[in-house]
Amino acid sequence: METSEYLRGISVVLPNYNGTELLKQNLPPLIEALKASGANYEIIVSDDNSSDESIEFLAEAFPSVTVLCHAFNTGFASNCNRGITAARYAFCCVVNTDVTFTNNYFKHALEKLEDNNNAFSVTGPIHNYSDTLENVIYTETWCTASFERGFFRTRHPDRKVSHSTAFRITKLGCCFTARTSMLKKLGGYDERYSPFYWEDVELALHARAQGYDLLFSEGCEVFHAMSSTIPKYNKQSRIKFISQRNKYYLAWRYMKGPRQHLTHIFHQILLTPFRLLAGQWIPIAGLYAALAPKRENR
Repeated sequence: METSEYLRGISVVLPNYNGTELLKQNLPPLIEALKASGANYEIIVSDDNSSDESIEFLAEAFPSVTVLCHAFNTGFASNCNRGITAARYAFCCVVNTDVTFTNNYFKHALEKLEDNNNAFSVTGPIHNYSDTLENVIYTETWCTASFERGFFRTRHPDRKVSHSTAFRITKLGCCFTARTSMLKKLGGYDERYSPFYWEDVELALHARAQGYDLLFSEGCEVFHAMSSTIPKYNKQSRIKFISQRNKYYLAWRYMKGPRQHLTHIFHQILLTPFRLLAGQWIPIAGLYAALAPKRENR
C-alpha cells in the first residue's frame, strides 16, 4: 500500500442521480460498516445533476459527506470517475446508492487487500433483492467470461462453460473496493461506455490485463435493490442499444489474436444481412454508434 501518497483509510464513492430515498435507506448502514472497520474514512457523493432533493437532504442530514455537484448529466462512468479522482485514502469503495452494506463488509475487504499487495480489488456476494432485503432473487459472486461468437460474454459460475477462452473475473460495478493508486493509474472507468453497461466488465479486464489480482471474499456481503436505477429512467430499446454499442467497444479492445478477430468479423458478415431483413435495427444502430468517431480515452 502506498502510504506516502494516500492516507490510511477508505474513500467511499457514491454516484448519485435522484437518489434521495436510496440515500436515506443506505447511508446509515454504510456509515455503520465503515465505523465497524475501525479505519479512517470519507464519503464522496458524486451527483449527476439530480432534479430531486438529494443535495439538500445530504447538506441537512449528513453534512460531513463531501458532495460533488455537476451541471449536466453524464452517466455512470463519468460520474464515478469524478468521485474517484477526489479520493484521498489508500482504498476506494465504489458503490451504487441502491446497495445496503452488511456490518463487516469493510473489515473483510481491508483484510483481503492488505494481505495481497498485487490485489486490485475485492468484491463479495451481491444479494439482489426485490422490495425487501429478505426477498433475495439471486446472488452474484464471481463470473465466467469467454469470447464466443464474436463477443465477450459473462455467465454465472453455476453455469458450466467449456469454451477454450473461458476465464474467471469479478465484475466491478455495483459494489467493489479497490486500491486507490491502481484504480487511478487505470483511469477509473472507460467513459466511452457512458451512460451505462459493460463498464464493469471492461474495468475488470483492464485490471487483469495489467497483471493485477481480482479478489473475492464471502465476508464482503451487500444487498442490491433490483431495477431501482437504470430501468427507472430509460426505455428498454435505449438500454439494449447502449448495451450493444458497448459490447462492440469491449470486443474491439480486448479480443486477441487472428482467430478471435476473424471470428468477430465472420459473425458480423453473417448476421448483419439477416438483421437488416428482419428489421432488427438495435444491433445495427449499436454497430454504427460504435464506429462513429469518439474522443480518445485511455
